[in-house]
Amino acid sequence: MNTADLSARLGCVGRTRTPQQRLHVGNVAWASAHGDGRTAPDLSLGWGDPLRGFADIWLPESAAEQATAALHLAPGMPTHQLANAINEVLGVAPRVTVEVSLQQTEIVNALVDQGFRQSDGPWFAQLWRSPDDLTDLRAYRVPDGYSIRRVHPDEVTERVEVHRRCWDPARIKQMLNLPVTGDERGSSYSVDKHLAVIGPPVYRADLDLVAEAADGSLAALRSGMA
Repeated sequence: MNTADLSARLGCVGRTRTPQQRLHVGNVAWASAHGDGRTAPDLSLGWGDPLRGFADIWLPESAAEQATAALHLAPGMPTHQLANAINEVLGVAPRVTVEVSLQQTEIVNALVDQGFRQSDGPWFAQLWRSPDDLTDLRAYRVPDGYSIRRVHPDEVTERVEVHRRCWDPARIKQMLNLPVTGDERGSSYSVDKHLAVIGPPVYRADLDLVAEAADGSLAALRSGMA
């Protein structure tokens, strides 16, 4: 994805942001750098000027398989525009699984009208809260021997390594009580991907936090996307 395309997407998602939608500017930047481990899409679509919606489509390797698509359409788009966008996706990939948020009922209804049905999985839970009152967080104290601080500019390698450990696929499976086969690949996150992630203007170094252990090693992290 080139800089102009990324800027248009960031502007689209930022202008239309609601807690119910699947995307925010942070995970748009994250996906553009392939920080989520996905390959580049085979095809991307966009609607509106300025941009009001877009889709990434990954085509199947064989006719027996389905394509997959990630779809963002701005809240409040008229029904006919929703239908037109979905029809354009179907024109490229007649058999396709589409990622959307169940909270965006207008998109879900438009998909159902086009013959889609909800899949049993996989699923993604999006958690959010208002920053107006954070007093309840005072009960959660940093464990003895650890401190929370901003990541240092010269800690890119260490920052990437703690990310890889935290998001190791086998570890995530264990946390979700899923079977670990031993064939899981390690995290695909890398220094190059991290540098791409922090490149867009939505990255804020003051929000990129790490937990430091008593021996100086990094034990946990919090992403710095605004």
